[in-house]
Amino acid sequence: MTARLAAELRGLASVLAPLVCGLLLARGARRALGREVGSRARALLAASAALVVGAALLAGLPALGVWDALTVAVAAGLGVWLGVGPHAGRGLTRVCVVCALVCLVLEVAARQAPRSARRLPGGEAARWLVPFADRDAPCRGMFPAEAYWSERDPPAAAARGALPRVVHVGDSMVEPAFVDGADGFVARLDRGDARARHLDGGIQYASPEAYWLFARQWLAHGRVDHLVVYLFAGNDFVELDRGYLCCDGGPIVAWEGEQPRVACTAERVGGRAVERLATSPAPYLARTWSSDSALAERVSTDLYAWVYPLLMPEAWDRLSDGVDERSARGGRLLGAMFAEVAARGVPATIVVLPYRPAIARAAGVADATFDVFAGLDRSAVEAHGAMVRAARATGHPVEDAWDVVLEAVRREGLDAIFLPGDVHFSPRGHEVMAEWLGARMGARWRGP
Repeated sequence: MTARLAAELRGLASVLAPLVCGLLLARGARRALGREVGSRARALLAASAALVVGAALLAGLPALGVWDALTVAVAAGLGVWLGVGPHAGRGLTRVCVVCALVCLVLEVAARQAPRSARRLPGGEAARWLVPFADRDAPCRGMFPAEAYWSERDPPAAAARGALPRVVHVGDSMVEPAFVDGADGFVARLDRGDARARHLDGGIQYASPEAYWLFARQWLAHGRVDHLVVYLFAGNDFVELDRGYLCCDGGPIVAWEGEQPRVACTAERVGGRAVERLATSPAPYLARTWSSDSALAERVSTDLYAWVYPLLMPEAWDRLSDGVDERSARGGRLLGAMFAEVAARGVPATIVVLPYRPAIARAAGVADATFDVFAGLDRSAVEAHGAMVRAARATGHPVEDAWDVVLEAVRREGLDAIFLPGDVHFSPRGHEVMAEWLGARMGARWRGP
């Protein structure tokens, strides 16, 4: 049996096992009672069973995703509903047939619909229990375990240990989202640079406050000869002050007037119930079948994008006080962060990465990609300029990737440099960035 098949069978079992258990237990209870159960009582018993099972799972298994707890609870409740009915076997058969037909129709529709640029690893890599730190990805770099360092700074690279170490910190624009890690611009720089080591400190969904903790951890971990911090004009200043599950659901930074300080210095797992739901992975069944089913892939990949804005709308309202004010606040945070880095004697550079809707507008290309700045007091293009000005106000060197990306888009097309319909770089976009960074900054980080 292959690992993929075993994972897919486990995914099916995560739904069928509670369904059958609920059915058998209810069937046994009905026989013990020796009488029929009315429709109202039947529904009440099923709802009560689902509520008890779901509450017990969420309380007893904190690492279990809310969607999985709901899936198991609904399956158990359905089993109870079938078990106390007069024709449990016939009812189970009907439920299975209807579910199979519905899934078949949705699978056909999913295969016909435009495919997402996002791709997941094989379903066999899915885990049923997902710790909170893994659900809020930046927590891995804010409070790293040893496994984080062995992945990001592997011992196998010790032969190059005498070379200057350049650490690149950022979000999913740096840790390459939805493309192979070897295609990312940091990996390309590392392969092509014989006089420096390039270490990827980027983590998806991180905000600038998280970059501050990333930088602290890298400086504490080992030698850093140059720190490069990437700001993404699409959402970095939007996400200032967002909560993190490993900071008890609160922000990393506390503000004392206009001065920020890091308030989250130790991991404290927690947060509101809505945050636990918003960051839960898709049901295990969808994750394990994502390699073979277009429907499962779409659910497991896009559930976060569908649910997060609905459950936590404040994440999309961060610019309600104006782009200029958010940029000024971001600039003050960067100033405090880089003052700390400079005190350690480490040279640093800020690189501002452009936002696809802004590039599309400047290039005169029609683009349907969602623009977070639509309807606000500044356009995406103006927001990019405000971020560059805030970065330059820190007094540290700033490299603006606007011109090189705009030129590449005009030359090769929007969907050549970015993933189709997505704000992240394509493999070709990462290649363009690696070439530009090496040419612009190589002299700063390379040894003799």
